[in-house]
Parts: sequence; C-alpha cells; structure tokens
Amino acid sequence: MPARAEGGYMLQLASVTTEAAAQKEWKRLQRLHGALLDDMPLTVRPAEVSGQGTMFRLQTGPFPNRATADDFCWQLRAEKGDCLVVKR
Repeated sequence: MPARAEGGYMLQLASVTTEAAAQKEWKRLQRLHGALLDDMPLTVRPAEVSGQGTMFRLQTGPFPNRATADDFCWQLRAEKGDCLVVKR
C-alpha cells in the first residue's frame, strides 16, 4: 500500500449525485475491496458536469507518482473494481 505522502495523483473511484451517496458508496467499496481501501483516505470533490449539475467524485490518495497510482488502480481492477488515475 502506498504511503500517504504528498503526491500529484489521485484515484477516482466513482462519481455520484450527492455527498450522502458518496459516503455510502465509499463504505460499499471498502466492503468489496477492504484489503486495498481500508487504510486509504477518502476525498470527495464536487464538480459541475454539463447536463448533470453537481456530481461528487470519490477519490483516494494522494499517490507520489503516476506509476504508483497506476499500480494501485491495476490492483483494484484485478478485484473487479473500477478506477481512473487523475492529476491532483
């Protein structure tokens, strides 16, 4: 598991319509991928999406570099999870 050092990359795990839904989805993801996500912090970032209004993006990290973020994302995908590496 990556250290929680400052870094320029995050993993986006989902995008939902409310902050409450973001918290609920985070708990669901932790149940499904506990070995990977239990010690990871959650960041919820609001974003205006054309035609959809405000969406709340679930992100975890930061990761020290793109390679570390990519590796973590591949581990999550190996467990049938979904993720997107994004710049912080």
